[in-house]
Amino acid sequence: MKQLFKLIIVTALFQSCSPGFMLDDSLSLSSSVVDFNFQKGQSLYAEKCASCHNSFSSSTKKQRSEDQLSYAIANQPQMLFLSSLSKDDRLLITYALSEPQGGKTPIYQCKDPLTRGLSSDRIRRLTKSELLNTIHDLLGDTLYADPTIQLKLNGLPSDQIRSGPGDFIESPSSSLAAVLFDVSLKASELLSASATSRSSVLDPCTASTLTDTCVRTVAQKFGSRVYRRPISTAEADESVAFYQAMGGGAEGLQLLAIRLLQSPSLVFHVEAAGTTVKNGRFRLTDYEIASRISYQTANTMPDSLLMDAASRGDLQNLESVRSHVKRLLTSQKSKEKVGDFFRYYSKLHSEPVLSTKVLNTASIDPAGLGQAMQAETFDFVNYVFWEKEGNFRDLMTSKASFPRTPAMASILGTSIVTPQAPVSEAPNHLGLLHRPALLSNAGERTSPIIRGAHIRMMYLCDELGAVPAEAVAAREAELGDLNAYSNREKTTLLTQSPSCMGCHSQINNLGFPFEGFSPFGGLRQTEPIFAADGTIVRQFPIDPKVTDPRIEAGGPTQFNNSSELVQALALSKKAQACFAKKVFEFYKTKAVQATNDSCLMSETSNDASALSLQTVIVDSIANEDIFWRKDTTAETP
Repeated sequence: MKQLFKLIIVTALFQSCSPGFMLDDSLSLSSSVVDFNFQKGQSLYAEKCASCHNSFSSSTKKQRSEDQLSYAIANQPQMLFLSSLSKDDRLLITYALSEPQGGKTPIYQCKDPLTRGLSSDRIRRLTKSELLNTIHDLLGDTLYADPTIQLKLNGLPSDQIRSGPGDFIESPSSSLAAVLFDVSLKASELLSASATSRSSVLDPCTASTLTDTCVRTVAQKFGSRVYRRPISTAEADESVAFYQAMGGGAEGLQLLAIRLLQSPSLVFHVEAAGTTVKNGRFRLTDYEIASRISYQTANTMPDSLLMDAASRGDLQNLESVRSHVKRLLTSQKSKEKVGDFFRYYSKLHSEPVLSTKVLNTASIDPAGLGQAMQAETFDFVNYVFWEKEGNFRDLMTSKASFPRTPAMASILGTSIVTPQAPVSEAPNHLGLLHRPALLSNAGERTSPIIRGAHIRMMYLCDELGAVPAEAVAAREAELGDLNAYSNREKTTLLTQSPSCMGCHSQINNLGFPFEGFSPFGGLRQTEPIFAADGTIVRQFPIDPKVTDPRIEAGGPTQFNNSSELVQALALSKKAQACFAKKVFEFYKTKAVQATNDSCLMSETSNDASALSLQTVIVDSIANEDIFWRKDTTAETP
């Protein structure tokens, strides 16, 4: 069936579509722009609240939370007229009421709106998740579930983004073409053998109606789904000619299906049809915008509603784009993508590994505990993001917890949750950074250095240099018995040299406040030292107080404990901008470009300061950048 011929042709097509641009990962920083969320919240307060609660400057409702405002609206008759306020409007009001007079200035500044879209400068292949979802939506549940197809798809190389956008290798591997060929071959065989599958996937050809006209219809209908746009008359003619050249009949149709399923347009985000050039960029077509909406939001091809909107020319309007992003955000595939984002943001990709010696001393059952910790973290994230529609402050400070086992209830200091009362208030575990899964480690002792470095790199987006292992080993040897020192003493002694403190002045004081939590994330009053048999031979008092934490310019100068630290992070413009940066990296599968992405980053980091996390993600996709792509036609290779 001319299989080798087709494999060679498609492999060559893949190789000709490799990307050719490296991206700049630097940040665009500024402190000279207005805090628009503060202004919006102040205006809303003046319009809706001032008549009863005094002017904004002398308001009797300062420092009120969104929960308190929502409760009052729902339960006080005189406030029922405010029930039409959206979630984001309520968040804006409480944001303004909780900020210092005048608000804080955002970090990112929009330098030049005409640079929007210029960071879209390469042809990107689909990620593994995007490709799997696309093949599923093309073939349908029955064909996709075929054991042979599933076996072949398992051979796709993994490209999950774990540490940063650089984890995604844009160049397609040779195995990708081979896997896709095997999948298309098996799918075509199944289509030939089943009239039902053939009708639902290819529509409408049968043995008695297998004419050139019918094959043209297949090319137009199925081909447009593969290409994610209407195919041209010339492309339809080419498909019919190929069908004829392959001998026509059932075998010709089968080979045409194989050819379509191996099209580079299936595997790559092809954006080449736009023609309106402005400031070095061209505006995308509605169909290209539909693909951006769908893949960025839900990791799959556009659905019928998006394709219909594209056919009407509706997707050149930002409000229309936004409505489709919000619609798709609630889909199952989008919810899975949100979960994957928070795995990326927290770096919680696997179950924590714990010391049984430490757990046994605390009478904690280790069976299934790592899995329970991971599940509790994502129960918490799902609650804040979906059920509460919370904002960044909620993510950092909510006391909600989801202990579903006795061990987790013991660690969190709560009772086990039930379906009737699914959320417990954990008194000492505020927000994401106090989840036991993120506090835990496999050793017998905690590591202030690791904890501090994680906060610095993951939640403040600062870069830290690599530590020479030999220098650490030499310093440890100088100190002798490290169990003679508390963690705080040991860390201070190990890092006190000037050559070390360049980095550790930014790390240690973010790790020390969390010393009040054990290697399994439970609250503790002392730090134990264990003998080989598991007995405690020494205990040190905990000192979580720090000065000069260096979160950001103008930030707090001291913390008494980790709760104060995470509350400061919740209000930190730097931490909020870092969250927006992580959203950008994950949802766009690329690093931030300092100049070309500054406008979008200004918007989304501003969103993160007050609005819901859902809004941050929606606005990271539905914005002016979605219409534009860099015009590279005049560039010299």
